[in-house]
Amino acid sequence: MFLPYHVDVPMKRWPVTNWILIAVTIIVSIYIFVSVAGGEMSEEALESFILGGGTLRGWLVHMLIHGGGWHLFGNMLFLFLFGNAICAKVGNLYYIPIYIGLGLLAAAVHMLFDGRPAIGASGAINGIVGMFAVFYPINNVSCYMFIWLIPRKIIVSSIWIILLWFVFDILGAMAGVGGVAHYAHIGGLLGGAALALVLLSTGTVTPGKYERTLPQALGIPLPELDFKRALMRLLHGRAAMEASQREMKTDREQEKETGPENAATAPEAEQADTHCITFFCQCGKAYKASRYKAGRKARCHMCGRIIQVPEVEKK
Repeated sequence: MFLPYHVDVPMKRWPVTNWILIAVTIIVSIYIFVSVAGGEMSEEALESFILGGGTLRGWLVHMLIHGGGWHLFGNMLFLFLFGNAICAKVGNLYYIPIYIGLGLLAAAVHMLFDGRPAIGASGAINGIVGMFAVFYPINNVSCYMFIWLIPRKIIVSSIWIILLWFVFDILGAMAGVGGVAHYAHIGGLLGGAALALVLLSTGTVTPGKYERTLPQALGIPLPELDFKRALMRLLHGRAAMEASQREMKTDREQEKETGPENAATAPEAEQADTHCITFFCQCGKAYKASRYKAGRKARCHMCGRIIQVPEVEKK
């Protein structure tokens, strides 16, 4: 058995949101436990707060309920150690939506592959642990390792201890060991790792000066995902289409003014209007413009970016 008690991740901001989340989870868990033990809450009312109890509220509230003191203590310890680092990394504003989203993903995986009623925040917390494994794989985790009930202190890189827990969950899921939502743990951890990779690929989260992410440690380059450019293309798609139509109309009007019957007397620059200049926008789209637009500005039909039509030397 391994019990972590410290992670060596320096934090640039206070993880206030994670502290509030821990406090709310402890208060709700104790309140519901006391209410059920004192007979103030019926079993039917409790089932509405449980994942798999037949209500939508159970998908959210089950993350605030725990089955006993040790269950609550273990989950909150992991949430404090790993959640503080992730909250400080992604920011207090985005931490709660990430936590809830990973919890819902873990719940969906549990219901898909297991289906039994479940309570506890371990699925969401494993999602946070999965993000930690990607952001801080070589940062040390100090643990107590119990051998014949005798605790020994060990320090190990986080990736190894997290992989060990992941293997335990896989073996537990394969063996069908009851009492633990192994599939929720697996789904949460994989979902958190995938989300962390996306945040790194988009540049939403960047490693610090002395930090090494999992792709860096493995020597695997991440693809750059430019969601901002894709969003701009989506938002400006209609504007770019209208601009293209206006430019085509201008081209037709210009050709009409310098039609075949006037070609012999038209100036040299106007006679060249029937020819096109082809060049490439920064987005990689080939752009074609009439020669009379040389040196003027135009709008890319693909990304909506304002581009400069290159000059063309006259012969």
